[in-house]
Amino acid sequence: MTIPQEKFDDLLSRTALAALFHYPEIAVEDAGFSFQNDIAHCL
Repeated sequence: MTIPQEKFDDLLSRTALAALFHYPEIAVEDAGFSFQNDIAHCL
């Protein structure tokens, strides 16, 4: 499945924002925190 670059960029942006604001109280330095896990959860 191929999607236009514009739609892909929009999806990536929304996923990144959702991952960043999903648990705003978690610091990046926390041992259990992982951007990959948050992104996988959002997808």
